[in-house]
Amino acid sequence: MKCARRRDAVVLALPRGGVPIAFEVAATLELPLDVFVVRHLGFPGHEEFAIGTLASGAVRVMDEGVIRMYHISPAQIADVTAMEQLELGRHEVVCAITPEPFYSVGLWYEDFAQVTDAEVYDLLSR
Repeated sequence: MKCARRRDAVVLALPRGGVPIAFEVAATLELPLDVFVVRHLGFPGHEEFAIGTLASGAVRVMDEGVIRMYHISPAQIADVTAMEQLELGRHEVVCAITPEPFYSVGLWYEDFAQVTDAEVYDLLSR
């Protein structure tokens, strides 16, 4: 593979669920493994329902359709963003596949079981 053993490449994983797959990719390509931290921005009062995503480097992507549909105020968005920005503070990108349409991460996995913190620490320490 073209990027195997490159000194200027690293495999980035989205914790927690992406770490096991990224570990295998990094091992196969003989590249270092690191994490790219992202936080979903949850709907106020129903935090599991994402209205957007916040990533390292102050990258924020919002679902404008959902925000309009549910009349989520700029103040609510600012509150959720500030809270998740605090969580991010406690961490050339190559994307092999960009699926279309991309509705959710879980739809693109055969097995999307939860990964524990202990499993992530174990794989990253290897």
